[in-house]
Amino acid sequence: MCNKIELDADDIRELASEGNSLEDVSTLLGVSKDVISNNEEYNRAYELGLCDMRATLRHSQFQSAKSGNTTMLVWLGKVILGQREETVTSLKLEREDDELTKSLKDLANEMDKNKKEETDGK
Repeated sequence: MCNKIELDADDIRELASEGNSLEDVSTLLGVSKDVISNNEEYNRAYELGLCDMRATLRHSQFQSAKSGNTTMLVWLGKVILGQREETVTSLKLEREDDELTKSLKDLANEMDKNKKEETDGK
């Protein structure tokens, strides 16, 4: 006698929405991966669950950034907006005698010193 397992597309979608792999979902539901991936309804439920998970995660990240989480703001800026940090490694000075040039040179030297101290301290 063969026991037939009844699958529910909503169960598949819920498990996928929690980030479970197809292998995990199929194991938890007691079927092979092929049963889910070869069935249009079940495969669609799995894909929608993964989409739900990504949307929920993005929403949480965005809310975290909006609430002032600067780390998340920087990370989202880099990933979504393509922003990046640039480090000035050299400074070409046209005039050595004016106050602004001297101040910039001093600032660049201080930044180099701090960077070396951070590197040496690690």
